[in-house]
Amino acid sequence: MKTSAQKGEGMIGDAIKSFNLLSMIMVVFSLIIASIVIFIIIYINTINQRRQIGILKAVGIPERDIIRDYLIQVLFIFCSGALLGFCIFTCIREYLKASPLQFPAGFVYPVMDLTIILPSFMALGIVSIVAGLIPAYRTANRDILELVNG
Repeated sequence: MKTSAQKGEGMIGDAIKSFNLLSMIMVVFSLIIASIVIFIIIYINTINQRRQIGILKAVGIPERDIIRDYLIQVLFIFCSGALLGFCIFTCIREYLKASPLQFPAGFVYPVMDLTIILPSFMALGIVSIVAGLIPAYRTANRDILELVNG
């Protein structure tokens, strides 16, 4: 037999585990979507700028400088997206603190946990760099004539 306190702890513990699992699934899913979006943005940008890249290579700009320029663009997109996401989450959190969700166990609102947010930002940064590096590297390593002729 269990007391009501032990039974209640089990339900609340299960709810917390469910929320943590849901949170981790959302983080992984968000990282996958973000990396795909950044890859597509950089890929389309490099395809549209093939001639400019070919001209830069013909003038003598090293491939590493061209790739570095695209990585700076990726870092700008990453920082802008991370800042915007942080601001949106903060606004939603403050709104839900003012009027929390009613659950049978009590009121619920999101809590900002830096042990989850900072590793997520770091993972997003690494994934963004890799997703931006692939199309930039592939385009910068093409032949000059192939790039200029389109």
